Amino acid sequence: MSLESIKKVTEAEAEALEKRSQAEGEAKKILADAENEGVERLKNARDKAEAEAKRLMDEAVGEAGAYAEEVAAKSREDSKSLKERAEEHLPKAAAHILERIVKRP
Repeated sequence: MSLESIKKVTEAEAEALEKRSQAEGEAKKILADAENEGVERLKNARDKAEAEAKRLMDEAVGEAGAYAEEVAAKSREDSKSLKERAEEHLPKAAAHILERIVKRP
């Protein structure tokens, strides 16, 4: 093989090594960029899920508070109604008790 041929082969090998090195560098950069993008997307999805969970929890707490107030108001109303009915029957009950005490043998 002539010196010129050896020189061309050596140059071709060096060029191939350089291209391979560049391709490896580009592949590493593409991989790192994809990994960083994946991490960012995961963070965004997690943040979005946490915000949605907080919104749902706040909504549930608000609904529970409103329901609790409705139940309390209904209980107060029922209690008042029962008290009024009991007070209506109080004179009759007292009279009945007195009658049993007086008629006691």
